[in-house]
Amino acid sequence: MNIIQKCQFKMISIITCNYNLGHLLTETVDSILNQNIDKLESIIIDANSDDNSLQIIKKLSIKDQRIKFLSEDDEGHFYGINKGLKLVKGNIIGMLHCSDVYEKNIFNLVNEEFKKDPDLWILGGSNILKFKNKKQYSINKKAKYLNVNDIVNFDFPAIESTFFRKEVFTEFGNFSTNRFLKRCHTNMFINYFLGTIEKQKKIKIINQNLSYHLEHDNIRPKNSRNSKTTSHYSNGRKLASYYAIKKFDKILDQNNKQILCVQHIIYDLQYFLFIRNFKKFYKNLKKIFKMLRIVDFLKTIIKTILRVFKSYQIQIGGKK
Repeated sequence: MNIIQKCQFKMISIITCNYNLGHLLTETVDSILNQNIDKLESIIIDANSDDNSLQIIKKLSIKDQRIKFLSEDDEGHFYGINKGLKLVKGNIIGMLHCSDVYEKNIFNLVNEEFKKDPDLWILGGSNILKFKNKKQYSINKKAKYLNVNDIVNFDFPAIESTFFRKEVFTEFGNFSTNRFLKRCHTNMFINYFLGTIEKQKKIKIINQNLSYHLEHDNIRPKNSRNSKTTSHYSNGRKLASYYAIKKFDKILDQNNKQILCVQHIIYDLQYFLFIRNFKKFYKNLKKIFKMLRIVDFLKTIIKTILRVFKSYQIQIGGKK
């Protein structure tokens, strides 16, 4: 049996968590079921919604037997994903929010990428933000294989544009439901990205848009920030970074560890620049300067400015 035969995939499984977003479900699920492969499944985990979600899910599942669903109380998004992981039958797993849709005809491409490389465990790509005013903003990712330096700088794709080989979850377990760790980036960062590299497996980014995030009423746009969400993300980064330093000591050099130690400060730095609180921005800047090498400090400043500029573009794009 050759490598291609060994790596053929029976199914792609997509997990979608929902709570009171029944009006968005059909568009999201259609973007899964209308892909260019036959063997796929859409797993919908509903958190006992009190809108018409369950009726819509049942109606969709009657029309297409590739849909599985579960509706019961849970404690949040990642509890739902973990329930979905217990139900998947596919060899490739993705997660798609109710406010997102997949790019057309990309599943065959995803399948082929995994088939041709048995050491590829995670595949990612770009995603596009689509606003109600018809404008859109592309978050492009350069084609490359991610390394430790990319990951400690939190340079990886959005969860809706990421696909995992099933072995990732078999090897590293489910998503964390820790109060501060239950954010996409910190979960993926700790359990999956660094773990994959430690196992000497590959994380590949392709130069291809894989998903769209759609702006809707009552849906907080991505990249929107306030003091509460910023504090939560910052604490999540802090805990994730310290956890990673302890768990992945063998693959992290001293410079990697220093960069990890300031990740939560960098997140705060971006927020204070975004809201133009230059006093707190400067205060955090001095903290980072004391902790990093000059070259890493300069890279951090450049990345911070670019990311804040992108956030402004996204904010302006949604208002015009």
